[in-house]
Amino acid sequence: MGRVRKLISAFSAALLIAACSGDGGSSTSAPTPPPLGGGSGAGSGGTPNNLAGPRPEFGPRNYVLFESGPVRPILMTRDGQSLIVTNIPDNRIEIFDLRSGTPVRTHSVPVGIEPVALTEAGDGKIWVVNHISDSVSVVDLTLPVPDLVRTLQVGDEPRDIVAAGPSGDRLFVTTAHRGQNSPVDPALTTPGIGRADVWIFDGSTSDDNPETILTLFGDTPRALAASADGSKVYAAIFRSGNQTTAIAPQNINKPAPHEDVNGAVAPESGAILKYNGSDWMGDGNIRLSQTVPFSLPDYDVFEIDADGATPQDTRRWSGVGTTIMNMAVHPQSGDVFVSNLEARNHIRFAGDGSRSTTVNGHLTENRISMISGNRVSTVNLNKHLDRSQTGGSQNDRDRSLSMPMDMVFSSDGTKAYVAAFWFFQNRRVSDCAA
Repeated sequence: MGRVRKLISAFSAALLIAACSGDGGSSTSAPTPPPLGGGSGAGSGGTPNNLAGPRPEFGPRNYVLFESGPVRPILMTRDGQSLIVTNIPDNRIEIFDLRSGTPVRTHSVPVGIEPVALTEAGDGKIWVVNHISDSVSVVDLTLPVPDLVRTLQVGDEPRDIVAAGPSGDRLFVTTAHRGQNSPVDPALTTPGIGRADVWIFDGSTSDDNPETILTLFGDTPRALAASADGSKVYAAIFRSGNQTTAIAPQNINKPAPHEDVNGAVAPESGAILKYNGSDWMGDGNIRLSQTVPFSLPDYDVFEIDADGATPQDTRRWSGVGTTIMNMAVHPQSGDVFVSNLEARNHIRFAGDGSRSTTVNGHLTENRISMISGNRVSTVNLNKHLDRSQTGGSQNDRDRSLSMPMDMVFSSDGTKAYVAAFWFFQNRRVSDCAA
């Protein structure tokens, strides 16, 4: 665990990913409309101003952009000469030349709708996952002008891609177990089946059909990572859960308190139970297994044999995290580091009160988990916070990170970096850029 803490300490130098615009959006001015016409407005080319109802208002508008979350949006090619970045809202990738030591944008290549992840195959081509198009675009950088050369159809809402296998020519893509391009029946109403797919392609051929589609026992995968030698691929379930479930309010004897400080009796409500490995437990360590007629597995991360004739999952781990963002494999030890959030949704109350019965602002933990052999260990990125104190100081906020995302190791494995959100208040844009 000491080695883990030493590596995690490098996360204090995390990459800053935060919006520095202040109001959360930029303003754009609408073009000046033609003047509103009098009377009925017929033939004036303007907007009638005597119709019932509110009139349109012209002028500056706040622009809010909704786009898919990036998963693996930045890639430096193996020769170190190019940097590739996904341009999610513009549906393209941007190519930068690194040979001068300063990135210089040289090309912009249209791909599918909302590219969120990319990787480099063994032949040097760039494979791009398009989250909304349900496709993978293949871009050839060796052409005089880099261009799209292939488009492969995959399952629903693909999220991540890695190259692995003996020659780095096997491409692994995470998708949901459904979609118009999927050849399998998703069996959406059938219980007890896997709903997390990994599409596997042979990048050394021109065949646009997958070698195989591996279905994992989870729901909607996100992150992938490959071992240094390419023999193993790790796949993580995005919202894998934390072995909790909700039950209806009937016949539940909840422990005290049943009234608030003013004597108002709490209304009848359901409860969130947590599975401890053998029983469903409610607040106050009450066993309520009789109310839940099912078990709830917790498979967070799967290991896949990337070298096999037909890749199969060979191992799985539980207790990694509730919401799993990204993964990175240590280049020396082969340990898997996982950025994640751990929910505390089974805690009964949300306001002031006993620390054991109220979240009191402590809704989740922002963590890095490490998988080493069969062991899973975790480190809280905000362990400096004193949870016994109400509120917190500005120093606490300055040192806190949230939503840990992508990670990368230095080549010797002595340092690791994570992209995360940093709380900032009363900062100038120049502060964020420094």
